[in-house]
Order: sequence, then C-alpha cells, then structure tokens
Amino acid sequence: MPSDIDEFTNIKSIEVEDEEWQEYMSKISESDVKGKLCEILKEIPSKDWGGESNDLFATQIHQSGRRTTAAFVLKGPSKFGEMKLTHLDKNADQIFRLAQSPAKLLIVQHSHNIGEAVGATLRAFAVSPHNPRHYCLIDGRDTYKILKAYDKL
Repeated sequence: MPSDIDEFTNIKSIEVEDEEWQEYMSKISESDVKGKLCEILKEIPSKDWGGESNDLFATQIHQSGRRTTAAFVLKGPSKFGEMKLTHLDKNADQIFRLAQSPAKLLIVQHSHNIGEAVGATLRAFAVSPHNPRHYCLIDGRDTYKILKAYDKL
C-alpha cells in the first residue's frame, strides 16, 4: 500500500470523493505526476525514452524507517480507465522490464484504477524466489491523495 512508504504516510488522513480525484487525474499528465512525485521524494526527474526499464528510479525512499530503492512505472490519463496489461507498452512488457531493475521496491502507478491482472503480474515478478522484493500499486485515487497530502495539486 502506498501508505507503507514513509514519504507517503500523510495520505492516511486524506479522504476524497470519486468525482474529485477522477476530475483531477483525468487531466494531469504523466510527466506532471512524475515531477510532483520527484519533489515529494526529493529526486531529480530523468528524461523518458522508449524501452526504459522504469520511469523513475528513487534512492531517497523509505519503508518502515529503512532506506531502500524503488523503481516506478508511471501511466498517465491518455487512456483514462482501468489499467490492463495492454496499457503497459505496445508489447505489454513494461512490468517485465521493471522487474529487471535492481530496485528493492517495484511500483506501478496509474491515473485511474489498476486491473487485477496488472497487480497479479507485478506480484509474480516481485515475489520471485531468486530475488524477492516488495511491490506497490498506486491507483488514481491514491495518486491524488498523495498529491493532496503534500500540497502538490
């Protein structure tokens, strides 16, 4: 859960209505979300390019007070609806590429809901016996709550 990440714990006290988060998240670009997350995480945003293993690699992130590394896949509202595996690049291989990252925490963020198949796929890669890691899904509601909790709206 996003609230398990120390830098996002303030979302526990934030309540939002469906209309509120959907209206905002349907209009904010992926690059704007990335920039705002980088501000919260005190990271410098990198330039996106096709075929990258992640959209954001964070080294200033903490879980339960312990510093760790995190790799993010970020998806904006170009297809404002539930994320399916087909939204994860033209070959639906973005989670596969994310799993190639050395990060200890794998995160998929989307501007709307995240489908069960996406979550199950991320989990399958994260809990791989040879390299077990934590994973997190941040849907549009939680993204909005993060931005609201840290005055980034």
